[in-house]
Amino acid sequence: MKNFIFKSMLATCVAGIAIVCTPKSSVAQVDMSLLTEVANSCQRDANSPEYYRQLGHTKHEIDLINDDWTAKRLLSHCIRSRYIYSLTISKFPWLASAGDMKPGYPASVAIAQLTRTMGPEVIRLIGYSEILEPSKFLDCLISQTGHSKECKNSNATGSLYKGNGSISRSYKFNLFNNYQKTSDDNFFAFTSPSYYVNYNHHSTGEIVVVAFIEWFMKLKPHQRRELMSILGEEEIQKSNRKKMQLETHDAWDKYREIRQKVAEEDKERRRRELFGE
Repeated sequence: MKNFIFKSMLATCVAGIAIVCTPKSSVAQVDMSLLTEVANSCQRDANSPEYYRQLGHTKHEIDLINDDWTAKRLLSHCIRSRYIYSLTISKFPWLASAGDMKPGYPASVAIAQLTRTMGPEVIRLIGYSEILEPSKFLDCLISQTGHSKECKNSNATGSLYKGNGSISRSYKFNLFNNYQKTSDDNFFAFTSPSYYVNYNHHSTGEIVVVAFIEWFMKLKPHQRRELMSILGEEEIQKSNRKKMQLETHDAWDKYREIRQKVAEEDKERRRRELFGE
């Protein structure tokens, strides 16, 4: 019953997103139609046992979603992951049909991952210090091969190959593992289940990076320029990326605000019904 009430409240919350009063200035940039779509999909998947079974998780792990804290954490990660992915697609609609870098790993997911994690601005949002510097990324692209030392460079700033925020992985994904999980586990689980499942048995570092460089070099020049508008190292490019990261952060805050408002209104409605008001 407790779980049913929680899900019912979320359903009401999703419906309420589109009709709540004008957002406050702090979250005015949030795309409300995008948030509604994302919230609807996350309500369906974030606390669905079947979703996690398809990701290959055990019954013991899946049972953790009955814990309120875990359920809310998964919902939070789902909304933030899918929001920045959808936001990236809305900026570059052609990405939706840009194909896979590797079978089951859409290039659009890799671009959203880089947008989500690249640059010092994102530290406070994801909680990790091992991130990818824009200059390292650009050097890797210029080399035009994923085998180059520029792409393999790994230090405190991270790399395309490994570290939190990379487009590849060097460990087994498990968003239920409290000792190992990173924001990457959650991001790929909710944006690219096929990558989460199909490439979870071995390290994908060089394989994925080589595929990404090859995919990028096949793009038309104007498409490369468009992507660098959010992945580059110039101030305007950093600013564009930061706006998307902060909008994603604000989208979750807006969702929580609406959820609380809907819950309070529902409580007041039930109070009036109880006393016949």
